Amino acid sequence: MDMITIFVIAFGLAMDAFAVSITSGTIIKYPKINNSLKINVFWIISGGHAVNGVVSGV
Repeated sequence: MDMITIFVIAFGLAMDAFAVSITSGTIIKYPKINNSLKINVFWIISGGHAVNGVVSGV
């Protein structure tokens, strides 16, 4: 894969994450700390998978 393809995929994933954050922000009427912690744990796990992929060279 060339670099432009990687950047386009990364940009698309960033826009997807942005859309999810906007949508969840508009759906949750009364945010509670419990909901925030669930979302943060999910993103930490997802980030861990990304870091694992980069470190392992995949």
